[in-house]
Amino acid sequence: MAEEVSRPVPQRLSDQFAPWLSSSSPDEAQFFKNAVIALDANVLLELYRISSSTRREVLDVLSVVKERIWIPHQTALEYARNREDATRDSAKNVRTIKDTLLKSEESAINEFREASKKFAKFREKHRTAREWDPQKYGIDEKSIGESIKVFRKEFLKEIEEISGEVDPISADPGGDSILRELDELLEGRIGEPYSSFELQKHVEHAINFRYPNEIPPGHEDRGKGEDVRQAGDYLVWRQILDYMAKIEDCDEKLVILVTNDFKRDWWVLGGGGKLLRPREELICEMRDEAGAELLLLSISDLLSGASKYLKQHVTPEAVSEMNDNEQKVATYVSGVLSGFLEELRKSQDVELSSGFLEELRKSQDVKFSSGFLEELRKSQDVKFSSGFLEALRRSQSALENPEVAKAVHDAQNAADTESDLSSMEVLSEDDEVDPEQ
Repeated sequence: MAEEVSRPVPQRLSDQFAPWLSSSSPDEAQFFKNAVIALDANVLLELYRISSSTRREVLDVLSVVKERIWIPHQTALEYARNREDATRDSAKNVRTIKDTLLKSEESAINEFREASKKFAKFREKHRTAREWDPQKYGIDEKSIGESIKVFRKEFLKEIEEISGEVDPISADPGGDSILRELDELLEGRIGEPYSSFELQKHVEHAINFRYPNEIPPGHEDRGKGEDVRQAGDYLVWRQILDYMAKIEDCDEKLVILVTNDFKRDWWVLGGGGKLLRPREELICEMRDEAGAELLLLSISDLLSGASKYLKQHVTPEAVSEMNDNEQKVATYVSGVLSGFLEELRKSQDVELSSGFLEELRKSQDVKFSSGFLEELRKSQDVKFSSGFLEALRRSQSALENPEVAKAVHDAQNAADTESDLSSMEVLSEDDEVDPEQ
């Protein structure tokens, strides 16, 4: 008797393509109670940019789920590479406030001096005989200056207090309290690095196959720096897939990935950059390669879920702060930056330095770093498309910065010059051009 051949169980369309065809929502309670919790590098770096009270609440939530936290080696690597930049950003914010305060003091005194002169002329013009002494009322220049100095002293005192709370300012690892806490939290919970052979294989797969076909995640980083940097998001994803695939003896494998990356190669985005759900391809790939279910969360989602399902104390103010920050970034990424990068990719013969692309990657909230602008100026023979320049122009808050405005102006002049040269090149050698015209 011939051995019976087992046949694969036929799959329904609604099963095989459930992420696209099903409207059901994941059971978040199960995820929060049982899932592996993987963290992206941007979550760790965001701890340096938020208020001290919100940071404390985020770290407390992570401590509660400590036994289920795991981070890819790529996450740890990107955190280590970018930590100093994050600490410098914190210090820069404090310096900016101090500088603004000092300039405001000088400006206020100068404005008052000019106003006093105009007022004196006004009294003289009307030839009033009444005596009037500004000093008597404490509104002469000297008195006003002394009052402003008192205000400044109190402002600076409060800034120093807040600066101490913002901590850490120092780029010295020994003075970084966030690093110390993360070091303890993540001990024994960091994935292994790829070998050189494995790394090369995965990077080439991302750059040569996935990104040209816009298979998420990571294809939005195409063209940004060296190949291994471009493949960063995919390496994070690949390491999570590998880790989840190795988990055995589990009735239901669940993983939460917490990320503050809101590009369309991670999320399905609605109007205004609203995060709707993970990309369906990611859910399918996690099921196919690891037999696991995926839940993608932002930091504010993590805080809200910890409050709802784990009964962790989380204040509305912390959730609101993270929501506001995330919405700004998501709106920027879905609108301005996506158009900016798309036009950058379409610009032909552009020889941009790796420093330019790295600074572009770090620029958030349309607040381009000084390094970005410097690299833009250093990039030679750049032929930006008109669409690229228009995308940059749409960054309204960025154009309030005179350095950005100048960079755009210079780029536009270069583009106009190139356009003029191109129109001249279409003339054949036999065409006669009247020099008088």
